[in-house]
Amino acid sequence: MWDCLGWGPAASTSLLLTGRDGNVGDRLRIPTEGVTVEVKIGITDSPRELVLTSTQTPDEVEELVSAALSDGSDLLRLSDERGRRFLVHTSKIAYVEIGIADVRRVGFGVGAEVVGKHAGKGR
Repeated sequence: MWDCLGWGPAASTSLLLTGRDGNVGDRLRIPTEGVTVEVKIGITDSPRELVLTSTQTPDEVEELVSAALSDGSDLLRLSDERGRRFLVHTSKIAYVEIGIADVRRVGFGVGAEVVGKHAGKGR
């Protein structure tokens, strides 16, 4: 049985596989070209988090966040896939979660299939 663990600074784009015996496997790369990245920013003294979807790679977003927090900048500047700009005061950042955005499925495929199967019965 294999356990998947995020590892190191590239945890958002790669996985490190370790077996039950503790042997470390090879690092796997998840393709990120053409994939949107979901960024969640926790704000201190706020019950909700800021969520945006970006076309940048996880590494690019991480570099922007790290630079804003380490160089004494007052603002973290990010933009989403629609071109909207987000400015977050760095002193208010509680956490930043960077990951590949889920593909959101819209529709009624399952319900329609069930209705279709039962529509002819009883006639």
